Amino acid sequence: MAVLIIGGTGTVGSALAEALGKQQAITTSRLPMDGHVLFDPVRDSIARIVHETQPVTHVVLAYGIAGVGRCAVDPDGTAQVNVRSVLRLADEARSMGLCPVFLSSDYVFDGTKGGWRETDRTSPVNEYGRQKLAVEREIGEGTLVVRLSRVIGDLLRRRCVLFDWVRASGESQKIRCATDQWFSPIAAADAGRILATLIRSDTRGLVHLAGPEATSRFALYGRLLRLAGSLGVAELPPAQPCLLSDIPSPEPHPLDTTLSIELLEQLVRPDFSPLDTTIRQVLQAPAAGSSSASVD
Repeated sequence: MAVLIIGGTGTVGSALAEALGKQQAITTSRLPMDGHVLFDPVRDSIARIVHETQPVTHVVLAYGIAGVGRCAVDPDGTAQVNVRSVLRLADEARSMGLCPVFLSSDYVFDGTKGGWRETDRTSPVNEYGRQKLAVEREIGEGTLVVRLSRVIGDLLRRRCVLFDWVRASGESQKIRCATDQWFSPIAAADAGRILATLIRSDTRGLVHLAGPEATSRFALYGRLLRLAGSLGVAELPPAQPCLLSDIPSPEPHPLDTTLSIELLEQLVRPDFSPLDTTIRQVLQAPAAGSSSASVD
């Protein structure tokens, strides 16, 4: 079995490839990179890759423009990548007898309560969430749709909110952290490993993939501060608590997108890294890279 990962250089795509191993993972990149197949998801066809490699069973659509701001200011241009190209590739994969795997987001919810289940009503409050929901509704039967919460601890690419904060080491300006923004963070390696298990078991349908512990953005930074102090590896600025609405944004962000993982636990009995372990790994890793949104 081989898995084709469109967007294999992104956070989840690269973690999935690592979990699957070189014998099972075929990864693509929009830019020439060693070890990746050059592929433009907006224009190219997966048929060439599938026909030139070992038998493929799943096509993971792990690419996209992930910035809420970018989707807000250019809804049509980002939808060309995030919606229309995804649906085209999913249709092509299905026509070849392959299972499409779509990575959706907790931003399909409006953030009014938390503990969201797969069966709860969706009501996104920004364009990014609306684009994810559009794909969910149109991607068709026989697919695996995985809704992710915030992925942290991307040790392969050094890109996540924790690395952004660590790169602020030595700055005098306080870090603004919303006390009312809640999510269910999951380590990138955990997300890749659990997703690989779902694919190997040929799971279909809609599944939430998130960490078992809910936290606010303010509380997460507080844990980073505490562990940085105990390890003596970074002198981070103090936190400045605020409300999410105090932070300028072209469109609102949902307040509480914590996800229920009850179904996930029934399907695969996932094993999660403790949140403090993930934070320590980030603090002890070289802080490099950038957090800017990309197609991957």
